[in-house]
Amino acid sequence: MAIFNSKELNRVVYSTELPNLSEHDLETLRAELFDCIEGINTSLAEVKQFEDKHGYSSDEDWLHRAKKKLRICTQFAAKIEAFKNGSPMTYKERTQSACVKFC
Repeated sequence: MAIFNSKELNRVVYSTELPNLSEHDLETLRAELFDCIEGINTSLAEVKQFEDKHGYSSDEDWLHRAKKKLRICTQFAAKIEAFKNGSPMTYKERTQSACVKFC
């Protein structure tokens, strides 16, 4: 289960609760995720360009955190797109979603 700390929604969002979000919240989260993905990709490109130009190696911890956040944002965005397009969720996602509603 992936977790994203949404500044726009002012709360933590779990990937299992995406089916329970309102259309407005889904769109707000989607826009925030795309902004985040774009920002991380820009930062990674700038760091790479700096490394190539000056020969300095980047902070491996920062790179790891940036790439991890990029993966999480991409996973969330893909789940939102699939959900909005009516793609079926996996069995595990369905049961976790049902548990969130009824447990």
